[in-house]
Amino acid sequence: GGVRGLEDVRALEALGCDVQVGMALYTGRLDLDETVVSAPDFGRGPLPTVAQDEDGRLLMLAWSTRESLREALRLRRGVYYSRSRRAIWRKGETSGNTQQLLRVRYDCDADALLFTVRQEGPACHTGRPSCFGEPPRFDLKTLRSIIASRRQADASVSYTARLLADVGLAREKIREEAGEVCEAAERRDLVWELADLFYHASALMEAKGISLDEVESELRGRHRPGRDR
Repeated sequence: GGVRGLEDVRALEALGCDVQVGMALYTGRLDLDETVVSAPDFGRGPLPTVAQDEDGRLLMLAWSTRESLREALRLRRGVYYSRSRRAIWRKGETSGNTQQLLRVRYDCDADALLFTVRQEGPACHTGRPSCFGEPPRFDLKTLRSIIASRRQADASVSYTARLLADVGLAREKIREEAGEVCEAAERRDLVWELADLFYHASALMEAKGISLDEVESELRGRHRPGRDR
């Protein structure tokens, strides 16, 4: 009959089994959030909770209780426990630097948690991207964020705003930059032209509402492990 409830999950995990809970969730015999909340060992108090971003970069260390974890799962946000205030702490409630909760994991002893989040603004109260002092990292997601911030800018002043307002112009520039990529003979020239191409393609994606995740998902779907293609 499959997994009937949380006690079955615990019993099977104690035996070292991988538990399939799809049917139990579908039939309502198991609540996913409560299953996650019940797994860590809160018997000795709040658990250390590391937050990382989607690329695995460390952001901060906080603490979680059963109640704060339940609230984090309910809101799908970074919610923790403040040991100084002895209260639930919703990250970004006053600063605006919120976290969208994407994934929760616990370690092999079930006494530490790992949150994967989508961070809005800096994670550290000092204004740095990370509490661990990591330097800001510039990647395609950073570029997209900068491009998106230009959407409300004056198009007579901001070239990016012009691209966002005129999809035809963005497409024309992509064709132009693609040609220059093909013609670049020197390595440094090729890098320069590729950067221009990525920038204009990112502007078109922003204008059309296409996320990097969508493109990555498409590429992932084309990948066939074990095939030399």
